Amino acid sequence: EQARAARDQAAWQVGLLAHVDRLEELAAATADWLAAVGQWLAAAEVAVERADRLAAQDELVRTTAARADASAADAERAGRELADAGERVAALRSLIGADHEQVVVDLRAARDRRTSLDERTRALVDERIAAAERHAVAVKELEVATAEHARLDAERSQAAAGIRGLADLGVLQIVLGRDLDDPASWSMTAALEHAREAARQGPRIPAAEDGATLVEAAQNGLARRQQELTRDLVAGIRLFGRTDYGVVIHDVQYAGRTFRLPALVAELREDVAERDRRLATDEQALLERFLAGELHEHLRARIRDASQLVRRMNDRLAGCPTGSGQRVRLRWEVDENAPAGTGAAVDLLLRGAGLLTDDQRAELQAFLHDRLRQARDGDAAASLHERIGTAFDYRRWHAFRIDVRDRTSPSWKRLTRQSHATGSGGEKAVMLHLPLFAAMAAHYGASPDAPRLIVLDEVFAGIDRGTRGQLMGLLVDLDLDALLTSHEEWGFYAELDGLATYHLVRDPDVPGVLAEWFVWDGTTRWQL
Repeated sequence: EQARAARDQAAWQVGLLAHVDRLEELAAATADWLAAVGQWLAAAEVAVERADRLAAQDELVRTTAARADASAADAERAGRELADAGERVAALRSLIGADHEQVVVDLRAARDRRTSLDERTRALVDERIAAAERHAVAVKELEVATAEHARLDAERSQAAAGIRGLADLGVLQIVLGRDLDDPASWSMTAALEHAREAARQGPRIPAAEDGATLVEAAQNGLARRQQELTRDLVAGIRLFGRTDYGVVIHDVQYAGRTFRLPALVAELREDVAERDRRLATDEQALLERFLAGELHEHLRARIRDASQLVRRMNDRLAGCPTGSGQRVRLRWEVDENAPAGTGAAVDLLLRGAGLLTDDQRAELQAFLHDRLRQARDGDAAASLHERIGTAFDYRRWHAFRIDVRDRTSPSWKRLTRQSHATGSGGEKAVMLHLPLFAAMAAHYGASPDAPRLIVLDEVFAGIDRGTRGQLMGLLVDLDLDALLTSHEEWGFYAELDGLATYHLVRDPDVPGVLAEWFVWDGTTRWQL
């Protein structure tokens, strides 16, 4: 229990108190949800990366093409320059007679330069073709990533629609324990937040001992609860299930209409409220009849009879002081643990119904209303008749107390464990025997013709002989039929008008027990 309390305290601090028993299932559902979101985010990241790579390849292709165009322009320009050079060489030769070998060397150099430019041009073309191939691959990868992104987005939208659907059905409100705004207005982010909150607060479903999964255990538990609810429902209410958004939803047919369970609860509460209003009207009429009729007088007479019985018992107890002169009396009063207002209600019940003012009648009616409410809300195992009888049992409103008084003290004091412990052993015994005898006499008073038997073992142990005689006389006054056992008490007291005593003797060497029979007639002992 301490571990559970600590767990609940920790759960409360992190907002998981309402869902501490189903964290694994909701954690698994949340993990699946977040895994789908993670896949979507990963695909988006791949798509962004590939788009960046494609842009880089496009830039490389454009750069290579520009370089190739520049090289071609350079080659063309070099060709023109070579032609111009040839023309200048010819002109120079004709004008100044340049050396033929030098001209050949210059031409060879020009040719080598052109060859180098051609090779560079071909290399740039190859680079451009490779860049175009990489661009095509990147475009294909982008198409795949876009399709995966669309699929995950569709799954995410479908899951969000499921969350909104559960909210429309009232399931999400039950899990969260509060009302929600219109699900149709939820964004994707809002739906995700509600799903995460439900995962945190939802009940935890423990796995079954036979190795069943959480889902199987939950389904089995739901089936059992459905059977129990179906068995407990009154005739005319039928329960049936269906599956929406992956969740089993139970609807109820009642009064010719189909309700969802939360709506049925609201309908039943309204029905109960209406019945309570009608019942309150009936109760008011009942209490009016109670206060004006013989029931009031009957209860009043019973309380007065009980008070008079206590006074009679106290009159008899007054003649039985202890050896030190202590006297005991019974006090019957409203119990301190009785419902609020019991004392005032008892005072009003002891008055005649016709003598009550309007305010007094209203006060008494309020007390009786509380007793009827207590009867309705009491133990369902008992019938309403039994619960009403218990709620109006005046004996449950009262409690007995024992008071003691010394011969030197003018006031009575309540007998407590502490005050009882201060007396001698005999006084302690007397203080306990006197209330016991009074209680037995009062109990037998309900059946005057029944045997009034009281059985005491080791009777009056530790009490002096004079006080024993008084207690024997009290048994006679209370008309109790006593059966007593003692290893030393014979019971021959002048206060007793008749007694039969059996003295039992056992010899270990002789089988059986000898019973000697003596009779006391109040003055003389006879052995029969």
